Amino acid sequence: MCIRDSSMKVLAKIIDTENLPVIERYLRQAIMDKNEYVQKGALISGIILFSKASENIKKWSNDVQDKLNASDPQIIYLSLVLMSLIKSNDLFSASRIAQMMMSKDLRKMPLAHCQLIRGIKGLLLSEDLDAKTQLSFQNYLSSCLTTANCDMVVIEASKAVCEVAPNSPAHLESVYTLLQSMISAHRSIVKYSVLRVMKRIASTQLQLMSQCGPELEKLVTYANKSVASMAISIILKIAKEKDVDGLLSTISQYLPEMADEFRVDAIQSVKHLIKRYPGIYKLLISFLRKCLRLQSSLEFKREVVESVIYIIHTVDASREEALYAVVDLVEDCQFESLVIRGLEVMAREIPLLDNGEPFIRFICNRLILEGEKVRASAVTALAKLGWKKPKLQSIIKNILMKCLIEQADEVRDRAALYLHTLELKSQEKDSLSELVFGDKKIDFNALENYLKSNKQDLMSSEKPIHINLDSLKPEEHKESKSEK
Repeated sequence: MCIRDSSMKVLAKIIDTENLPVIERYLRQAIMDKNEYVQKGALISGIILFSKASENIKKWSNDVQDKLNASDPQIIYLSLVLMSLIKSNDLFSASRIAQMMMSKDLRKMPLAHCQLIRGIKGLLLSEDLDAKTQLSFQNYLSSCLTTANCDMVVIEASKAVCEVAPNSPAHLESVYTLLQSMISAHRSIVKYSVLRVMKRIASTQLQLMSQCGPELEKLVTYANKSVASMAISIILKIAKEKDVDGLLSTISQYLPEMADEFRVDAIQSVKHLIKRYPGIYKLLISFLRKCLRLQSSLEFKREVVESVIYIIHTVDASREEALYAVVDLVEDCQFESLVIRGLEVMAREIPLLDNGEPFIRFICNRLILEGEKVRASAVTALAKLGWKKPKLQSIIKNILMKCLIEQADEVRDRAALYLHTLELKSQEKDSLSELVFGDKKIDFNALENYLKSNKQDLMSSEKPIHINLDSLKPEEHKESKSEK
C-alpha cells in the first residue's frame, strides 16, 4: 500500500493536463479506498493537481466532503485543505463547510483546527458575509484563544485576530494577554511564533506592547538567535527615547551573529524610530554607519542605505551627517549598484549644503578606483554638482577634462557631453541643461519616430534643428513600436 500511496503523489507531480484524464478516475476512487494511507495519498495528489487542472479536481467535491467526517485527523486535515481550494470562489459553500467544522471537537486535531482558522480568516477578510455569520466566525476565533487548545492553535488564532481586526484594541488586548503568558514557554519555536505575532501588534499598539518590555529584554541574550533577533526587532519598535542609546549599543554586539533576514528586520525597526524621535538622528546615523562596515548581503546594505536616505528626507539638519554615512558606502562597498545609488544621493544632496566642496574628493576617488559603470556614474554626479553649484564649476571642469582621455567609451562620452553643456552660453544653457541634468523624462521611441517621419525635411534644413519634446504625442510612441 505504501507503494500505491507514493506512486500517486509522484504521478501528480509529473503528469501533464493532457494525460490527467487517464489516471483521474483511479485517483478519485482511491479517496474512498479502505486503506487510510491510500486515501491520504489521493487527497495529497488532488492538492498538487489543483494548480494544474482545477476544473477536474472540483468534480471530486462530494467525495472529499465525505472525508471531513473521517476518524483519522490527517485525513480530515487534508480534506479540509482540498475543500478550501475547491470552494475558494464559492463563499456560501465555504461558509457552510466552516460552520459544519466549527460544531466538531477539533482539540485533538491541531492541524485541522489551524486549517479551519485560516479558512475562517479568509472568509472574514472577504467582507461579503452577512452580519450574523460574521459575528459567529469572530466569536469562534475568540473561543480559540484559550490555553485549553494547543500552542499552535492559539498562535494561529492570534494571527487571524491580528489580521481580521488590526485596529481593534479590545481584540488585540485579549491576544496580547494570552501571548504574554506564553512568552516564557520552554520551547524556542513557541517563543519565536509568539514574538512574530507580537510584532504585528506592536505596529499599531505601542502603548500596549511597552508593558512587555522587561520580558523582551531578557530574550535579547537568549541562546536561540532567531528568538533573540525577533525580540530585538520588537524592542526597537516600542523603545522610549531615553533607552535608545543603550539599546543600540546592545544590538551592535549581536548584529554580526544574526542572519541577514533578522538584520534587515532590525534596520527597518530603526527606520521607524526616526519618525517618533527625530532628535536622535545622530545616534541612529552612527549606528547605521557601523552596520555598513559589516560583511553582509546586498539586501541588508540596501536597507541601511535607504534608511540613511529616509533620515535625510525626514530631518533636514541631518543632511551633512548622513552624507558621511553615504561616503562610507561608496568608499568601501563591493556592490556596484549600491555605490551608484550612493553617488546619485550625493549629487542630489551636496548642493543643498552650505559647504559641499569637501565631498568632491570622495566622488573623484571613484574615477580612479572603480569599474566602468561606477566611473560613469561618478562623472554624472560631478557634472550635476557643477550645474547646481556654479562656484564649483571650474574645479569640476578640470576633472571632466581629464576624463576625456578615458579608455571606457561610456565615461569619455559622458564627460564630453557634460563639458559641452556646462560651457554653453547662459541663453542656450537653460533649456539644454535641464534636459541633460534635470529629471525630465524623454520618450526616446516617440523621438525616434519623429526623426524618421521628418527625415527629409530635417536633412534639407540649413537652420539649427529645434524639436519641442513636449509636443511629441504618445500615439507616436505606439507607432514607433509597430514600425519596429
